[in-house]
Amino acid sequence: MAGQRSGPSSFNFKEHTEEYTFAQLATATNGFVAEAKIGAGSFGTVYRGKLPDGREVAIKRGEASGPMARKFQEKERAFRSELAFLSRLHHKRLLGLVGYCEENDERLLVYEYMKNGALYDHLHPKGAGADAALPVVSSWKVRIKILLAPSRGVK
Repeated sequence: MAGQRSGPSSFNFKEHTEEYTFAQLATATNGFVAEAKIGAGSFGTVYRGKLPDGREVAIKRGEASGPMARKFQEKERAFRSELAFLSRLHHKRLLGLVGYCEENDERLLVYEYMKNGALYDHLHPKGAGADAALPVVSSWKVRIKILLAPSRGVK
């Protein structure tokens, strides 16, 4: 990507994060196999991976095709905004961005791995209807206390 950009993408995230090759991240996830998939979002699919140094990470891969795909420019803008924003955040209550990959049309973000799962999963029951499992945290007082902690990190 030649040339200088203005706005959120002008922040030099390369000083604050590690750059990985697509091959390194493909190896970390065993080729992005279904068994490594741990979630999906508006940007793409999230996979669990293990880096060569032994760190477990979550790797968010922007979709190149399929229902979550966007025009390349939109995907690029979302990738750059998230990368610039998250590379500036450093707080014990927020999940850290480890690195990124931008190679050809591939856009990947590498995060610290949450071994206990996402906060969302602890606050929302799985399934639907009367048979749905209760959330791990069902007291509203405890839920609010839990939600206040990460919000302090975003002040």
